[in-house]
Amino acid sequence: MTGFSPQNTYHQNRIKTASQSELIVMLYDGAIRNLETAVEELKTEKPKLDVVNNAFNKASNIITELSASLDFTQGGEVATHLFNLYCFFNSEIVAANVGKKIGSIPNIIEMLEDLRRAWKVIASETASRPGDRYEGFSVNG
Repeated sequence: MTGFSPQNTYHQNRIKTASQSELIVMLYDGAIRNLETAVEELKTEKPKLDVVNNAFNKASNIITELSASLDFTQGGEVATHLFNLYCFFNSEIVAANVGKKIGSIPNIIEMLEDLRRAWKVIASETASRPGDRYEGFSVNG
């Protein structure tokens, strides 16, 4: 049984009150953070393979969630391009995890950071719009 944690309460409230675009930014943050953890661990003299594996798996799960949240009806061509990009990211993450090599992960992190910045702009522009609060999860701007 876990005890009361102000940090967990804050995190849960942040998620519950976030707009769809803010949730997407949070997902990008998590994917980037986990990929950075894996890369940093792989750079050590004796990397802890369980830490690497867990970090890569968490990042992959987050990217899968981003992919599953795409709305192809409203997102059209943009959603299709994002889906293809997310598939590429996951393919590269799996290859890096299997080989326990950094490979193209720094490039993936850079692309995720670019996407995160774009969604951060969207989040700030839509923050004042009513009805943009969490009600399911779809990417529609």
